[in-house]
Amino acid sequence: MQKLLLLLLLILSFFSTQGIAASCPDGSDPVKTISADGTYFVYKCASDSNDGVSNSNEKTSNGNYIKGVNEDQWAIIEKIGDPLNCKQRIERVKNAKVDAVVSHQQFLEDPNIINRTIQKNNVTKLEAGDYRITSPINVGNRKTLIGEVGTRIISSDNWFSAIYIDDWGAIANLEIYNAKRSGIEVRSNTDTYNVIVRNTGINSPNNSIGDGYYSKGTSSSGNCVVSVEVLNGYNEIGSSEVTKKGGNADGFTVKFGAHDITFIDTHAHHNSDDGFDFWKGGASVDIAKNEPTIRIFYSSANHNGKNPLTPNGDGNGFKFGSWDEYQKHKGKDNGDRLIYGSVACFNASKGFDRNKTSTNIIATNLNAVGNKRGFKDVPSYNTMTDPHTLKCSMFPTQ
Repeated sequence: MQKLLLLLLLILSFFSTQGIAASCPDGSDPVKTISADGTYFVYKCASDSNDGVSNSNEKTSNGNYIKGVNEDQWAIIEKIGDPLNCKQRIERVKNAKVDAVVSHQQFLEDPNIINRTIQKNNVTKLEAGDYRITSPINVGNRKTLIGEVGTRIISSDNWFSAIYIDDWGAIANLEIYNAKRSGIEVRSNTDTYNVIVRNTGINSPNNSIGDGYYSKGTSSSGNCVVSVEVLNGYNEIGSSEVTKKGGNADGFTVKFGAHDITFIDTHAHHNSDDGFDFWKGGASVDIAKNEPTIRIFYSSANHNGKNPLTPNGDGNGFKFGSWDEYQKHKGKDNGDRLIYGSVACFNASKGFDRNKTSTNIIATNLNAVGNKRGFKDVPSYNTMTDPHTLKCSMFPTQ
């Protein structure tokens, strides 16, 4: 009798599973993955619990920095000018139809499964959990990697960057810890949304970079960075006494020819050197006169030069470029810098620093409090009433 009941249960389970597997409301095939304990298959439709990413007003963690971007802010950004149309691009990422899901259990059994799955599918989703990687995650050309809330990428025994994003690639809804070189390295036309990068370069004795978000070279352009927070970056070694021991690790970098990038709701704090560094940004690139090639909206650079875990460099908030006489063989800064509605608070050195760049800086509705010097050759104008303009009072004071 017991054997008969067991047989009936197995038959019912089989038909139930088949019914679920073929019954997505939109008519699409469900995504099959393995349960957390590895004992059965789970079928999920795209409509189940949003296979894309959370709405823009939801945060990856309970931090005090990422604010989200509302419709009024998007309208102002469009009015001022964002030629990349980051709103539309981020909406595509948020609403992406997932092709494959990788569970934490699958990763524990096969650490290479993430890169293989990304390579074979357009959109890959990671279930929540700690993914301790020993080699970089490569988000290839036109590939997307998203995570559930609580998805953490933790670098271990890996001197590379944690995530490389190739042309037209995208990542969203991830937390990245302890990358040894940089948190994220990008090529061209990439989208980074709702991501937190922590502790880059910590306990990495051979690292000279330590940036959270790393855009370098003329091939890095056309990138959207929205709702991203970078903190506690550090570099141990450097090419000079100035750059070693924390003197080179920035939150966000656009350097040595990188250009045409938009930052929205981006926040760099407690990095050992600068929050944002645009050294030689746009160099050796043909950029139309009076065309902003680096655009920043509703962003913050706070407490840089004050990494509580490491020694520190000088610690500026926004460094807009470099003097033409520095590293002449690397070219000259090129393309305007536009910054709107942003703050620089409690940085060890300057809040907004021209740093002798010869490029034009268009600065509107800025706020600087608690820096050694708030503005260094960066004139700021309040030209419009905007209740969403950031203030230092919106952020932690230490």
